Amino acid sequence: MRRVLWAFALLVWPALTHAEGGYGEIRGNWQVGAEGEQWQLVERFRPRFTVELAERWALFSELEVALRQGRNQLDEVKRAVQGSDLGPILESAGYQWPQEENDFLKISRAQDYLEVARLYVDWYHPSFDFRVGRQSIYWGSAAFLNPTDPFPEFLIAEPWRPRRGLNAGRISIPIGEDSDLMVVLGGNDTLTHFRAASRFRTTAALADISVVGAYRGDDGDGLIGIDLRGTYGVGYWVESALWSSDWASFDVAVGVDYSVDGLFEGLIVMAQYYYNGRGTTDVTAKASSLGLDLDALAGDTVEDTRSFGPILQGKHYGMTALTLALSMDTTLGTTGILNLVDHTGFFVPSLTHRPNDWLELSITGQVPLDLSGEGGEFLPRDADLLFRQSLIEGGEPVEVDFSGLRSKASITVWSRFSY
Repeated sequence: MRRVLWAFALLVWPALTHAEGGYGEIRGNWQVGAEGEQWQLVERFRPRFTVELAERWALFSELEVALRQGRNQLDEVKRAVQGSDLGPILESAGYQWPQEENDFLKISRAQDYLEVARLYVDWYHPSFDFRVGRQSIYWGSAAFLNPTDPFPEFLIAEPWRPRRGLNAGRISIPIGEDSDLMVVLGGNDTLTHFRAASRFRTTAALADISVVGAYRGDDGDGLIGIDLRGTYGVGYWVESALWSSDWASFDVAVGVDYSVDGLFEGLIVMAQYYYNGRGTTDVTAKASSLGLDLDALAGDTVEDTRSFGPILQGKHYGMTALTLALSMDTTLGTTGILNLVDHTGFFVPSLTHRPNDWLELSITGQVPLDLSGEGGEFLPRDADLLFRQSLIEGGEPVEVDFSGLRSKASITVWSRFSY
């Protein structure tokens, strides 16, 4: 471990001395009750650089260097398969599992630990702002999931993870004093799928209103949507999108937030109902619920062509969050999500302390729930995690039990220093 820390320090020190800002992070995770390796340690460093190219022109970049040790999902899949009926069959067939050159760090090439997370050029024109390159784009007012976001991500259980970068050109044009138009054109990482989105935003009757349209070649689908956010005693939002796949499926997010004064330094309560029009009320939890990639058994690396398909499987969800400021430096909170049909979900408690303006210390967990006792989307039963299939027509099926990969809870301790 000492060698790893020295190597990490030598790698990031040159960037640290020349960067104008950024952060470093150390994160430890424990998968409670899971079989195999239960711990994982991650060291991450993200320096930021800005260069003034000319008047009104600037180049921005942000690198990410990340090393990981401990639990690896593919290794756990390998362990489960080799201990099953399928293991001897694959061995006799001469199947070779993917093997990293550095097994401890799980890396074979520089791309496994080094990434250009952001790299774009800004042009600040008097009439518009233009940005082109790898950037983060996020739309929507809902607190948990955003139907009108053309590039959605599900970050409830991973509060430390930054949004992924997108390859795009973006132009923002102000219209009057309280309106603007934004247009985005881009593609996926391999530039094989075209993406486009636009948003018109304005203010009316003390509410912010946005109208959004988008198309994503990744899944050949598009959307049109509307986003409304305002305050009427409590904060509220209504966000909805209609999908072009059949012009009948739509998503809706409706929620409220409220601040309670006088309780320590303040309490913020949020609640949201989410309707996932492309989901189903008959969710059967399979091995995919654990993030397993069974295609890895064939040694294939397949690009996810449905990057923007439905994030959730079901139709009806409730989401809540409570954030209590114990002091100006310490925050206690919890976030939760529940499938309202199969009654499975999870909640994420967290405690965060900031002893100064550059250091943040946190502990967070992820605890699954099954209120019905019958399993479902977020907490599958053992039987749902049993992979059973015949390798030849009419032959005896082989079974692989993946239930050991499921943890009873996940605990993460992390610290981040900014500079």
